[in-house]
Parts: sequence; structure tokens; C-alpha cells
Amino acid sequence: MLTPVPGHPRDPVPRRRAAASGADPGRHQALRVPPSQYVSAVQVPKGFDVADNHIVQALEPGDLVITADIPLAAEALAKGAYAINPRGERYSPDTIRERLVMRDFMDLMRGTGQVMGGRRR
Repeated sequence: MLTPVPGHPRDPVPRRRAAASGADPGRHQALRVPPSQYVSAVQVPKGFDVADNHIVQALEPGDLVITADIPLAAEALAKGAYAINPRGERYSPDTIRERLVMRDFMDLMRGTGQVMGGRRR
């Protein structure tokens, strides 16, 4: 995958603002981020999906979310933001539905004991 050149006409990712869900869910402490006008860290209260909800509420069209969380990526896309996974693969409105269905199916299979663990690489 080629690395986009900031400001190049073919650069698909705006450089205005980014949101990252940082996380080890068991660790509730501030993330260190490099000084940048594009990146900031916000500490939210503990709770199920509290960080995801904060990210979604703060999103504006054109923002970038870096996440492996498929439902968060879907919500970001629905708000007009860009979403990529930690490996740099871009989620798109065309493929997010398929990823959500597969995620839900695998969750169901794990719940019935049919499948143990996640994807094998």
C-alpha cells in the first residue's frame, strides 16, 4: 500500500482532525500523544462504549477514526467521517455492512461454543 502524500490531490484522507480509540479496556489512564494540531487525547469515564460514544458525538464529516472496532467504524462512516483499521486498511460504506454481518455471525458462533477465539492468520 502506498503512503499518501499530505496535500497531494490524490490524498484520500484529510489532515484536519483524527480520533483514535486507545485501548486496553482494562487500563483507564490517559494516552500519551505527540504534540499535534491533528491529534488530541480525551479521558472519559469508565463504562461500556463510553469512549466510542464520545468519539461518535465529537465526529464531524471528514474526520478520521483509526479503529479495529467494526461498529465504531460503521458509526463513523454514517456521520461522514473516514475510518481505517490499525493496519491502514480503509473501511468503506460499501464493505462495512459485510464486516458487521460477519462480526455478528462470529459472535453468535462463539456464544454457542462452535468457534473459540478470533480469526486465524
